[in-house]
Amino acid sequence: MPKKLPPKVPVKLLIPKNLIPEIDEIVNDESYDGRGDLALTLIRWYIYERKRLKGIDRELIIVNSKNNSPKI
Repeated sequence: MPKKLPPKVPVKLLIPKNLIPEIDEIVNDESYDGRGDLALTLIRWYIYERKRLKGIDRELIIVNSKNNSPKI
């Protein structure tokens, strides 16, 4: 049985007119289903990257605290 997709909520997005040709080029070149599909992909990517970078920051804090701890 196919996995059920989570419900989607409409979001209004206003984009500067001068970006539309570039966005449309990406949509066509990369075979997206439309501007909304591209926007959703970029939002998901941003959320993923943000979480990944927060994880790296936490790891650096741990490594730095170990490097700064007194040696016995």
